[in-house]
Amino acid sequence: CKPLTVLQTHSHDLRRTTMLGSPGGESTTPVRRRGARFCTRRRQFWLGTILVMSGFVFRGLLLTPSFDFDTNVQSYYPRICESHQIKKLGSFVNHSGGKLVVVVVGLESSGSKLLTKLLLKLAFPEEPNYDVSGHGTYGRCQANTSPLECFGVMHLSLPYYDCFPDPLAEVAELRRSGIQTRIVIATRDHSMSLRSKLVDHQRDAATARIEQQLATNMLQSLINVDRNKGEEEPIMFSYETLMLLRGPYVQRLAEALHLSLPKEETRSSSSTDLLMERLGLHLKDGNPKWMTFQAAIKSFVVGLYRRLGFGARTPAFQ
Repeated sequence: CKPLTVLQTHSHDLRRTTMLGSPGGESTTPVRRRGARFCTRRRQFWLGTILVMSGFVFRGLLLTPSFDFDTNVQSYYPRICESHQIKKLGSFVNHSGGKLVVVVVGLESSGSKLLTKLLLKLAFPEEPNYDVSGHGTYGRCQANTSPLECFGVMHLSLPYYDCFPDPLAEVAELRRSGIQTRIVIATRDHSMSLRSKLVDHQRDAATARIEQQLATNMLQSLINVDRNKGEEEPIMFSYETLMLLRGPYVQRLAEALHLSLPKEETRSSSSTDLLMERLGLHLKDGNPKWMTFQAAIKSFVVGLYRRLGFGARTPAFQ
């Protein structure tokens, strides 16, 4: 890009600007005018275009591998974790009052940990936030605050490190101990959960896809209940719906689990906003961050790290 060069002539006290070819005897000085600014803007435009297109490439090719629900995983079998969750309930098991354990199940990075914290806050609003760092059973017994004197939440992520917990086996063991159970399945857009999984959990793309499909198959089996045998259907909890409806959606969840809310809480929009404030919940949608240029750059770095063979977790299948 060659900017337009303008010659400025000087003749005694008269100063005028002409194009190339000024009158003889007059001194001329080349001056860059609007052409320079035009070229700078054009360079900025093309540089910005290249950066934006590169972001789309990073985000499309490196951030999220293709996820096909028809992927054949019949030759892979999930490695089942040993059950130690029931032992964490302690005196909860031997309590004589009403007991309920909500089993929260979801894919990795599906919002299951957020849902666990939310349920605990609904049951014990006066308690500080529980440290839900991973798998575990949380809760306690209390008197005269709810029809259910004992309430707990079992958090199961599919998979958990290098193995898959068996939600049905956990539920069966709880029921043998005389504890009422309800399964709540946490769902989230599978592309978003897979993007987060690749960055935070399983950095091998092929392994992550297989684990995601095996986990999806397990969730589908949880939904197929036999109503003729009196089996209860799992409660479906959507991360995106929570971020959209917030208070009213949380209230419906509490009602489905028969959790007592403060008496002043009703179905009006103002009271549901108050409910979120009373629970100390300040929700921030985590999906948009996976659709930004910064996320693409982060994924690009993680992708290079992954391609060099670093950071891959042991597969949770065999």
